[in-house]
Amino acid sequence: MSAKSETKWDAMLSHSKIDLERVAALDGELRKAMCGDCSLTIWLDDREIQGGSIVAAINEGLETSRHVVLCLTPNYFASRSGWTIAEWQAGLYDDPAGRMDRVIPVMLADVQLPALLRHLDTIDLRPPKRSRRAYETEFARLVRRICAQGRASSASGGREDQSTIERVISTPGPDAVTEVLVTNLLPAIDTAETIVVANIAPRLNAGLPTSPSFPSESGLQELVIEAKRLASDARRFAPAFRRVGNQLISFASPATNRIFATVANARSYRHEPLGSWIDDPERRKVVASLLNTAVRDRAAELRLVRHPKHPQRFFFERPLDRTERKIKWRGTGKPLTVVRSLLGRDGSVRYWLHRAVEVGVEFHEERAYLRMHPTIVLTVDGTVRRVLGGPAVAAYARAYVTRERNGHLHRHLLYWISVWSAGTEAVQVPLGDSALIFDTRPTQVELPYGIAHDQVKIKGANLQDAFIETRLGDEVEDEMEPIEGTDELVEFVEEEISNSIKTQPAGTLWEVPNERN
Repeated sequence: MSAKSETKWDAMLSHSKIDLERVAALDGELRKAMCGDCSLTIWLDDREIQGGSIVAAINEGLETSRHVVLCLTPNYFASRSGWTIAEWQAGLYDDPAGRMDRVIPVMLADVQLPALLRHLDTIDLRPPKRSRRAYETEFARLVRRICAQGRASSASGGREDQSTIERVISTPGPDAVTEVLVTNLLPAIDTAETIVVANIAPRLNAGLPTSPSFPSESGLQELVIEAKRLASDARRFAPAFRRVGNQLISFASPATNRIFATVANARSYRHEPLGSWIDDPERRKVVASLLNTAVRDRAAELRLVRHPKHPQRFFFERPLDRTERKIKWRGTGKPLTVVRSLLGRDGSVRYWLHRAVEVGVEFHEERAYLRMHPTIVLTVDGTVRRVLGGPAVAAYARAYVTRERNGHLHRHLLYWISVWSAGTEAVQVPLGDSALIFDTRPTQVELPYGIAHDQVKIKGANLQDAFIETRLGDEVEDEMEPIEGTDELVEFVEEEISNSIKTQPAGTLWEVPNERN
């Protein structure tokens, strides 16, 4: 709808001619509905087109209606005339992000939405699957959305009455509704108060006392790994550390950690306030690097494997019996499928799809947060040894993740919080002599404005009573369903692998040694 167009109608009903009887019934219900002291004005082609140019009439309906209500059935997208496609695309052109609620999808029957409509808030009026109460709730929501941003007059002929009704705003803006944004950041609630600064063990000096020459950081790491291997207690902790000059920075003390003492001087170290390191931007990077190394160590304890090219991306491997992996994590809820096979056209297992998560520590206003970003990983054999990459896999991953609504994303975030917290009240990351502890409740931001009718109700923000109620009132599915194009993906990846054997392009198939790091 052009900003200069004269608004005559509250909504235009876009539908297939085959569904006219059902749409006419909806039209009757809407025209009886009240918006304040006035009834709704609805444009319906069967009533408004009485001779003349059909093209001009439909164009006028689109130009002079505030909302385009899509009456969705399988017939809607199968229409040979092309009118339904033209109508929803014209509406979407005016408001592609859905911020003005220009296009309102209404499901009258089971139907698969095109990708360009999936981000819009959908009204569910499917009679066979909805109770009368649920139907009335959804219908009332439809009426509220049509009334939401100023409306057209119900006067004869659709003429406007400026004295009794506010006109539609020409410049869209946020709605005056409270918006609570749930982030993917877990705030730190307890951490070490100090950080250890130790000199490198003098015995490792290969130079002169006046001109010391110590092993590189990677060389020191190898000494620590070997010391851990030889330790009588296999569970002995090998702390993370960083070399800065000829000093080692860690959260562990060489006086109490014998493995760290293989590279650090147990007689020459000091504790410095952690806050002084966080306050300094350069030293804060050292702290963040230490914390993220500790996160990787914690992932190994949870039997998660690390992506060979993305060190902060973790996932579960398939079981040894080559079956799908399901994890029960919500008490009485359905188990979550975290690893599933992808089949080729011949029905054989070609690849494996893994739920994955990117986890890292970052600082915001000098406070530490654990960031968790759910994603997916594709492998050839269900293990970390053969991880797929490249443009085909990246496109598939983006399509898989971006199709998920907020309810799905939040559910998957809660699942990964449950994994990393081992079902407890906090996520604990060992730091040698202490631990970094994060709350299991994601940080929330409350704003005094937002988008009306574009919210998901969250009952409970922690793991004990976390439950999400979607707009349609149905439970969010936990199953990993492959998206359209899986067959094409399998064929494309196979072609990429075949080519890699000949040309070895970077980033197509990443293989790692059998032994775990």
